[in-house]
Amino acid sequence: MRQHGIPFLATLMLFTLLMPLIISLGPVRMSPYRFVLVGLFLPLVFMLFSGKAGKVNAVDYLIIGFSIWSSIAHTVNHGIGQSVEASGIFVVETLGAYLVGRIYIRSPEALLGVAKVGALMAVLMVPFVIVETLTARNITLEMFDAIGRAYPDVYKDPRWGLDRVQGPFEHPILMGVFFGSFCGVTYFILGHGWPQAKRVAATALITLVSMSGLSSGPMASIAAQYIFMGWAVVMAKLQNRWYYFASIWVAAYIAVDILSNRSPFAVFISYLAFNAHTAYNRLRIFEYGMLNMNNNPIFGIGLAEWERLWFMTASFDMYWLIYGMRYGYPAFLMNLGAFLTAFFLVAYVKTNNERVKSYRLGYLCGLFGFFLCGWTVHFWNATYVLYFFFLGAGLWMLRPEFRGDGDDPDAEALAAEKAGKRRGMSFTRFPDVVTGGAVASASATGASPAAARDRGLTAANAISRTRQTQSRGAIPSAGTKSRTSLGKNRDVKGKTQRSEIKARLSRVPVREGPARQGSDG
Repeated sequence: MRQHGIPFLATLMLFTLLMPLIISLGPVRMSPYRFVLVGLFLPLVFMLFSGKAGKVNAVDYLIIGFSIWSSIAHTVNHGIGQSVEASGIFVVETLGAYLVGRIYIRSPEALLGVAKVGALMAVLMVPFVIVETLTARNITLEMFDAIGRAYPDVYKDPRWGLDRVQGPFEHPILMGVFFGSFCGVTYFILGHGWPQAKRVAATALITLVSMSGLSSGPMASIAAQYIFMGWAVVMAKLQNRWYYFASIWVAAYIAVDILSNRSPFAVFISYLAFNAHTAYNRLRIFEYGMLNMNNNPIFGIGLAEWERLWFMTASFDMYWLIYGMRYGYPAFLMNLGAFLTAFFLVAYVKTNNERVKSYRLGYLCGLFGFFLCGWTVHFWNATYVLYFFFLGAGLWMLRPEFRGDGDDPDAEALAAEKAGKRRGMSFTRFPDVVTGGAVASASATGASPAAARDRGLTAANAISRTRQTQSRGAIPSAGTKSRTSLGKNRDVKGKTQRSEIKARLSRVPVREGPARQGSDG
């Protein structure tokens, strides 16, 4: 199915992620994006298993398994009475958000639409970001609080003399995660084909909006994405450059492991944090998160209090471990496995299509940012939904028509459609033989080839006119040649012309739909 851009329902879901409204329906806490996901959930599941998005792949099964196992583990820990609501919302936000990306984003044009929506959302946030970072006044939450119940404006310690921007989210750290994921997307997808200065300027705008939260985890993720982008640009002509890129990171890990008295993970966390206290707390979260997982490996601890040191808060700022702690190793492995499977399946797609190559880099760069953030930040609500949507939004690159060295089929179809509207439709399925048929007819009737082309004779008309001329025996005057001699030549010419036209028609592939008339140039 060809797409001209991002479907309306996917656009709607993305914009509702910026609406910080809390809507209570009895015991159920709803929000605008949850209404969209609930309404789309069953149709999307049906579309997945009916083949509307191609074959069900390994990532689909891992996400489905993660959703189902987490629901089972929640029921084991808390009973079915307390699990219906919680598990239902969890499945809708996980599988539902993933399917919006997986099914609605099925072409380069649709993924470009996602990049445009992300850039537009960042531009809309600029005035609110400026006011909040300079005055600490969150106008976004005030606006939505005036029409309903919005998230509370939490207290934030200033950093670098500036106030941390919370924006339409529950915490400033989510501001960085949400918009930071669009840095690579903006450069490689939205900026594909742009002048370099324009690409850099657009990416810089997204970066400034995402860094306004002044959180160490998202800022480190953005820095890593810039390293990713820099390597792609500087080493563009180097073959196997991504193998070298991965080798450098592996070598750095081994070197730190050998030379440092701390683990590579501890070194990594210490450089991601603003201060020693934050770094120490992240290390303790990892340590005790693993302890809780090992003590409850199958079904986890659910939403119960996790075992930790007495001075540690209940906040668990590590996305990649929290669901393993809550729902056991199966949930941990399927969640992380879905990410790694999607990343490497897309990374190893072989294509010579330059547009798809650039879009693939944008998708992988965004996933890379989410991966790094997930070790220092917990994704929840809007940011959680964005992650799973983004995970599914790049899997169209696994479709066979986007592999190899062919051009983008969606772009070709769109260009052909536009060309047809500009130049009008013809009524032949065989554009390649139009000129040849017209010339053959011209030979039989004595008209010049140029005149035949000017009259726009189709292949069918040429054949008809030739046969009519031959059946009547009417041929042009040949000057001083005898009529008997011309009659003999006429039979030979007629057979030759019919053979040539049939040979041309047999070589032309049948194509569906009307086609534009051919030309000799």
